[in-house]
Amino acid sequence: MKSKKTQKEIDEENGKIHAAVIVEMLDGDEAKEGELFVLTETKLYRVAFNKTKDRQTAKALAAKSWEIGMKDMKDGKYKEQNGFEKWMSAIIRNVFNKDKRDTPIFVEIKEVIDLEEMDIDAAALKEKLLVFIEVQLPKLTIKKQTLIHMFFWDGDTYKEIAATLDVSEAFVRSEIYKICRFIEAEYNKAS
Repeated sequence: MKSKKTQKEIDEENGKIHAAVIVEMLDGDEAKEGELFVLTETKLYRVAFNKTKDRQTAKALAAKSWEIGMKDMKDGKYKEQNGFEKWMSAIIRNVFNKDKRDTPIFVEIKEVIDLEEMDIDAAALKEKLLVFIEVQLPKLTIKKQTLIHMFFWDGDTYKEIAATLDVSEAFVRSEIYKICRFIEAEYNKAS
């Protein structure tokens, strides 16, 4: 009777297959990119779905990450030691986190508040957003209200907020993002 392979053995075997395909791809065989995609598509989609929890968004995230990965690979940035799937998983996480930071309300607020010389439109927009946030603040916990005030009104950095509230910078970043998503949803309801 044949024994079952462990997940580690399967991953090692897949890693060898991926490495061979990558070598051929980098040697100029353009068809190998498609083969590599077929070999890794399911796993990469799963990583993207675990981040987004939405099928369509996961497909878009995986596709965007694939393009970045292939460009980086052609630019010589791929390092084989961790394996292709782990490397691509890291790219997916990085793209997801960057996209997360670039949500419309977050970007809009940060751009407006960070402007040193505001024209009238920017000032009016800042005022509108800050008034809207003030209205939404009572719906948040005291800790989240403090985070918002320190970040948007006082201009404190993640590090300063983390030290003041005795929490990690990652927690502060995550909470600011969640709060911005909440405010964005409320703003969209009100519009």
